[in-house]
Amino acid sequence: MEVIRIIGENTQGIFPKVLSELVRRKVEVNRAFVERSNGKIEMIIELRNSSLNGKLLHSLRNLQDVISVEYLKEKYICRWELSPEENSQMTFVGPLGKDN
Repeated sequence: MEVIRIIGENTQGIFPKVLSELVRRKVEVNRAFVERSNGKIEMIIELRNSSLNGKLLHSLRNLQDVISVEYLKEKYICRWELSPEENSQMTFVGPLGKDN
């Protein structure tokens, strides 16, 4: 299993574009976490059947509004908060073992 991190502009439809590109390349997504803040979106996506190569990163990087794409070797912790008054919010805390 591989984990990728995608950072992009927080525009409508960027997450579905990323998922569509993964489906087009027959890559299965195990889990996906999304955080939106300050006009940016950060996605941590766990892939099930991808081989670590630059073609996938290159195709994702070429999507509109994507700023950067990288494979992660570290494990990340994701914290999810939900309140009735506000939208749900997620914070990435990690990588493990560095500041934790």
